[in-house]
Amino acid sequence: MTILCLSDSTSIMGALTKGYDRAFFPVRLRHPFDHSLEYAQREFDSLAQKFDLRTIKLVIAEYVDSLLIIFCMRRAGYSIPTIFIPHSNPYPLENFFYFTLLAILRNPRDTVLCGTRRTAAQYQKVLNVRALPIATFGIDEHFQPLDKREARLALKLNPEQKIILYTGRFAKDKNLTMLIDVYHQQKKRIPNLQLVLSSNYIDAITYNHLATQLRDVICFYKLSKEQLIQLYSAADLYTTPATSIFETWGRSPIEALRGNTPLLLPDWSGFSEYTLPHHGKIARVHHYERPAIYPFHFAQTDREHYSELMYEMLTEPFPLQLSLSPWTEQTYSLQQIRLLIEDNYNSAFSFFSPYPEDKRISVELLSETVAIFLDYLQVQTLAGLLQKADQLGIVSRKFLGGLEFMRFLHQQFFRDLAPLPPKTIE
Repeated sequence: MTILCLSDSTSIMGALTKGYDRAFFPVRLRHPFDHSLEYAQREFDSLAQKFDLRTIKLVIAEYVDSLLIIFCMRRAGYSIPTIFIPHSNPYPLENFFYFTLLAILRNPRDTVLCGTRRTAAQYQKVLNVRALPIATFGIDEHFQPLDKREARLALKLNPEQKIILYTGRFAKDKNLTMLIDVYHQQKKRIPNLQLVLSSNYIDAITYNHLATQLRDVICFYKLSKEQLIQLYSAADLYTTPATSIFETWGRSPIEALRGNTPLLLPDWSGFSEYTLPHHGKIARVHHYERPAIYPFHFAQTDREHYSELMYEMLTEPFPLQLSLSPWTEQTYSLQQIRLLIEDNYNSAFSFFSPYPEDKRISVELLSETVAIFLDYLQVQTLAGLLQKADQLGIVSRKFLGGLEFMRFLHQQFFRDLAPLPPKTIE
């Protein structure tokens, strides 16, 4: 029997499934506007031609892009236990729709890997799915502290300046507008301050909108791993004010900590789980009745508190004492996933029967949030749900959801916090 990997991470998947018969089907990351059920169906048809799906005992599905392929697989009658690694949240509406389809066609052994305990708790509450706090795929051993002065000289940064660092996507949801504004404000009080931005992805619209504000800002693009490690050690403070709906655990802040750089982060996602008092500071977040930043964002970092904490951390010695748990390490993460694979493989429960799309959905088996979503769309069958989603344009983002419902959904996942699950796999 075989493990099917839907991913583009051949080396990681190879390490996770070593010793098992495995099949690899590449999942190509696409822009959300390019998602469609028709494309997913074509991908599934290609998958079904390539492999005998009755020989698949377990699926590892990476990225949101794989969710609709799994749905097509189950609609065709192949309900195989799946370990989902979405690297995202069940929000905004199209993501929640994908997970709703899989909740209706769920396999009892389905598991979502989603970074922090906070994110895992929210997945379990909102979707009634088993979710585990595993930092996929952890931070590799090469991220270690270097001499600060040497690191700065290697990157041609001024050894005498105070350096604020942000690494990550250059995109609207990262709220770089606030970061840059606060930086310019702080620079009036701290003349030798320098903001450094480093990104592997730059959204052209966001960049052009901010272009005139990037005076006195150093921007790096697509640094090598060696240079990125140097950059983390070169900084005096790592920060982001982002309350991104896509954040699940925050790889960049932990990489910065590994470089002995303290953190300033918002009270968002699971940031507070590792931003302990001796690791950094947490800024307050406000939740709003109407969207902030994006049509479906209802939260934003408190600018005044964020600015206040930044000034404190830049002008007063910070007592950094690094004490990261094994949870952050790549070797630990891969070990935990392998244990999960072994457990699911040995107790896999597959069944092969097409789902009757005109059958009334058993809402009593679903989470309250999913049941409210179905009621919101006024559908009672899978066929009705698919038809309504097509009419509205949910997958293509033509329909972003009504204000009240999206505020409810945002609050369900990001504000009304569920009890935290155990720290490790039981």
